[in-house]
Amino acid sequence: MKHKKMIIFLILLEFIVKYNSLFCQEFTPEQIYEKVNRVIVMIISYDNNGSSYKQGSGVIINDKRWIVTNYHVCKNSSKIIIKQKDNIIKYDKIIYYDELKDILIFSLDDSFYPQIQIGNSDNLKIGQKIYAIGNPLGLENTISECIISGLSPLEKNQREFIQITASISHGSSGGAVVNSFGELIGISSMSFTGGQNLNFAIPINDIMEITPISNSNIMNSHIEARDPKNPFFINGNKEMNNKNYESAIINFIEYLKINPEDAYVCINLGVAYINQKNYAAALECFDKAIELDSNYARALSSRGACLILFKEYTQAGKDLRKALLLDPEDMMTYNSLATLYAYQGDTASAFVLWDEAIKRNPDYIETYWNRGALFFNFNDYERAFKDVNKAIEINPNIPKSFYFRGTLYKYTKEYDKAMADYNTALKLDPNDAEAYVRRGILYLVMEEYTKAVNDMEHSYKLNPDLKDQTKEYYEQAKQKAK
Repeated sequence: MKHKKMIIFLILLEFIVKYNSLFCQEFTPEQIYEKVNRVIVMIISYDNNGSSYKQGSGVIINDKRWIVTNYHVCKNSSKIIIKQKDNIIKYDKIIYYDELKDILIFSLDDSFYPQIQIGNSDNLKIGQKIYAIGNPLGLENTISECIISGLSPLEKNQREFIQITASISHGSSGGAVVNSFGELIGISSMSFTGGQNLNFAIPINDIMEITPISNSNIMNSHIEARDPKNPFFINGNKEMNNKNYESAIINFIEYLKINPEDAYVCINLGVAYINQKNYAAALECFDKAIELDSNYARALSSRGACLILFKEYTQAGKDLRKALLLDPEDMMTYNSLATLYAYQGDTASAFVLWDEAIKRNPDYIETYWNRGALFFNFNDYERAFKDVNKAIEINPNIPKSFYFRGTLYKYTKEYDKAMADYNTALKLDPNDAEAYVRRGILYLVMEEYTKAVNDMEHSYKLNPDLKDQTKEYYEQAKQKAK
């Protein structure tokens, strides 16, 4: 009898060992993908015009009825769509966000969703093999094998990150980072490629400790306006899009009388003031937005860019560097900070930032304009032409690209090509004052003085500020036209 009990005990022990080994064995990459693929979603953010402008990944945590992603994936969106292949995933609302930690959580409806095992990010070790799964560059659910390369804080006392070797491309942010057992140990967040490839994920323990915010109106100024159906908000955006900045200002001011704590609209108002060249009023708007939330990346980026105009370079640098840390995907911040470095004579850092911006978003035209302008200042016409040609290739319907290239042709004394580009710019926008004044200067160089005077005078009617900037050329053309 004892012998039988011993056999039963050994059989039971063997079963327990085998059973538990199913949960302790490492999986192949194919098995990992099969386990995790079903909980990865694609998140698409839309602007106020209904155009998609940002894309990322998310992870379904079914136990909590959550979809977890990065805050920067959804920042400033007026609409968000969550997809899994051809299926639209319905969510109830946003129940949590933290811009500094780059976390945003949606609550799911009552539909059935697959499950993913949750790991323990406190037990990770440097050199440990892991996998990253997301939607890089719109390619749905791709897997990369990598290792943990670091576990130290990215920012003292503020943010703990897992440093990984997998590249976090555009679209991968918010994807799953799992261990070799298929357990979720992090959410991919951001990448820095200047100097070396640095990629970071948010530890899963930090996310699982989150207590959702019960306020159903959490979709606030950080994601969209607090009251997006308000007619003043709708009309203000419409007037902004039509470049009727004075009318936009009136509408945004009326909106803020009703919703004075809407940081999103404070920034829109500031941008409208910038376009009216009322920089002091713009700065007040950006200050107000930052007063409402000191970690609002768009507000910091906008104020930093505005401070450059006031030559307050030290504070501008602080604002822009913090904004870039909060939102490493924002191209405006990259360009503003690179421009600041260029103004300060640190052209090496400027070029590093522009190169990084192009790696992150190779279709952002302003980066090519700005980097090309610096090449132009160094008389490096070959690389300046390369950048402006790339801008035209991306979008051949923007006048600025053509009058920029026309100016390059003027300096290389290819006047016929310069004239053709200025004419193209004016064909695209017959009211482009900058194109008229540049063509007028070219007419002056070509000794066609009457045409030069006519073009410059027409540009001044469209934009009186150009007169002070080109007064010397105008007086010279006017004198010789007599």
